[in-house]
Amino acid sequence: MIHLAKALIAIGESEAAEALSRALSAQGYTCTHTADGAAVDELVVTHSPDVLIIGPGLSGIDQKELAGHLKAAPATRGIPLFYLSADPLDQTGDGLLDLGIDDAVHWPGTPDLVLARLRPLARVATMRTEYMARRAVMDAESLSPEIPEAVISDSPPSILVIGGDDTVQAVTHALTDAQVMVAADLIEAQQLMDERLFDAAVMAPGGNPQPYLDLCLQIRRNVRLFNLPVVFVSPADGADDLNTAMSMGASSALRADAGVAELRFTLRVLVRRQRLRWALRRCLGGQLTPATVDPVIPGVYSQAFLDLCLSARLSGAETRIRRFSVIEFAFAGVESIRHEFGEESELSLISQIGQWLTLLVRAEDMVASLGGSRFAVVLPDTPLSEAQVVMHRIAGVISNTEFAAKDVYRVVTVWPFVNAAEVVAGDTPASLLARATAVVGEDMAPW
Repeated sequence: MIHLAKALIAIGESEAAEALSRALSAQGYTCTHTADGAAVDELVVTHSPDVLIIGPGLSGIDQKELAGHLKAAPATRGIPLFYLSADPLDQTGDGLLDLGIDDAVHWPGTPDLVLARLRPLARVATMRTEYMARRAVMDAESLSPEIPEAVISDSPPSILVIGGDDTVQAVTHALTDAQVMVAADLIEAQQLMDERLFDAAVMAPGGNPQPYLDLCLQIRRNVRLFNLPVVFVSPADGADDLNTAMSMGASSALRADAGVAELRFTLRVLVRRQRLRWALRRCLGGQLTPATVDPVIPGVYSQAFLDLCLSARLSGAETRIRRFSVIEFAFAGVESIRHEFGEESELSLISQIGQWLTLLVRAEDMVASLGGSRFAVVLPDTPLSEAQVVMHRIAGVISNTEFAAKDVYRVVTVWPFVNAAEVVAGDTPASLLARATAVVGEDMAPW
């Protein structure tokens, strides 16, 4: 099972905390619980959580006061904070926005709802952790004097509404500064999403919800749109639709009679998360500098920088309980291009392969050249079983891709040989990469 994140749960009621911890642990989270709000700061230092879950009934400090402290303190304000609100969000939403809360649900509720809403926060936490880890290596090695910060855009949010006039009015009332675009039907909605980027979409079916649910699922399967936040608004009596919407990829699901404050909170946190995700993507891309990239192949990290990052990661792998895997790709067919057309054509082909690899992995995954036509891909928070799924998916795409190498006036195809390894105790960069080595040979079958 994939390790998603480390969660620090601060809830006063022990039974609720245990139930939530069991549900999260079953889905790959490593959980720590405390009922003492005053102990959270120390636990953050000792356990380095990826996400914080703050609930009611704490001893030592009020829940809201603790949340405000955590979002204000430099050491914790970057950690996603999930707030379990004892009062309805229509009453607390605006105050939680002022505190900078990353997401919240009315509590007590079901662990399944918390799980569904927590996973996007865990993904953002992984992106932030990877950015900070590479930044620490670059700082330690003086590889770049200036490394970009993750600055979130403050421009008016762009919202796509797929629904009737009442939904449009509710959205414009909730977000008075938003640029709202209305799709008359699902076909127009698809066209608009293909033409431009939105910060979030609001779906409010007036009749049969199934076509809207199908579109939500299509969005999650679209390589360009899969991160788009979607709010599904169901009729007031459609409780089953809310659960179905979440299972089919909605980021949040609300009843049509939800108050303006709850809708505002929902949209604001989703827009902020989406913009943070894009800011982190830009920052991760900005770490590809002349000091870190391969000297021959643009757009991928050098093996020297890969070794530095692996050394730093392995030094804390046991204490931080962070699983990660490495995939190695080796491509047959590249040598024939060099022999027939020269080194420049070969380099053109290898550069294209590197570009494809970076497009086929997540922003937080690290693609590095190992020399020649060999590449390594580091997958953070990913066990071997998940890495193998990624490995075969990428190999399948590239083996069916027709490349156009420089000065080669014919279609070029390559054959990927692949292997993967997961980190184990005592690993060094050399031992981990050795276990992940992809063997190429005439008697070996490619992927």
